[in-house]
Amino acid sequence: MPDATTPEVTGVSLERREIPSFSTDREARIAEAAYWRAERRGFGPGHELDDWLEAEREIDRRLAMGVGKGDVPPDQTGI
Repeated sequence: MPDATTPEVTGVSLERREIPSFSTDREARIAEAAYWRAERRGFGPGHELDDWLEAEREIDRRLAMGVGKGDVPPDQTGI
């Protein structure tokens, strides 16, 4: 039973939203994207490489489209 200082979680509805990268360095942007992917799946272990590789594809696709810093198009990966 939670005490008076512990908030009770009664239901969670995660909103799908894009998080812009504030980094200009490709590797830092990939690391940020991989982190957000891991967060969306609850940081469960065993998917770190998948997160990184998918983040690389996502960032490289955005760079190829000419997307600038902080300008984030809709993610087409389905995650």
